[in-house]
Amino acid sequence: MAVAKPTNARVSQATDILLSPTKPTLGRYRAYIHARNRFFSAFHPKGRFVRIPTPSDNLLCGLYAIVISFQHQHPGLTPAPTLEHLLSVCRGCGFDNEGNLSGDQLSLVFSAWGDKTVFDDGGEPNRRRCQLGYLSRYNGPGWEDEAERGEDVPVMMGTREVDTEEEKGDILRLWVWNDGGWAGGGMGHWEGIRRVGEEGDDV
Repeated sequence: MAVAKPTNARVSQATDILLSPTKPTLGRYRAYIHARNRFFSAFHPKGRFVRIPTPSDNLLCGLYAIVISFQHQHPGLTPAPTLEHLLSVCRGCGFDNEGNLSGDQLSLVFSAWGDKTVFDDGGEPNRRRCQLGYLSRYNGPGWEDEAERGEDVPVMMGTREVDTEEEKGDILRLWVWNDGGWAGGGMGHWEGIRRVGEEGDDV
């Protein structure tokens, strides 16, 4: 799949929940802070990003989102995931479904892909611990203030290999976007995202 060059792309902005000295003990809030800091530092100091139109053929938008996001977020890193490779990994995970994947399933697929893949980025070939993050609406438990509920909240997924609070530099992180369906208890639509700054961005 070739990387499409977007034109007149609309720039989105992640919700930046105000820091609070009274909430660090809340697990959901603490996880948000870690995800927020990683996303803002990787994309833009104000949390800006661009969604990339992503196909939903055969309900595989989640896998397409991983492929597209990787092409934009890690353009110099090889090998990059392909739809065929991710489908093979997906089958090896023992899921009952192949399409309409949840955030947990996508996280597991990306992690398993990294565990099976030998990367070569100019140094010694090695495997990577991969971790998936996503932006989505979150209106669930753990937020006390209605003003803190909004769209495009950064969430970092944990796996057996990588905890949500781990900061080690050998982790390969990737971000995708969901329309709120996953966080709301369904599946929704997944899209790839990229950093701002390409020609045609409407900032």
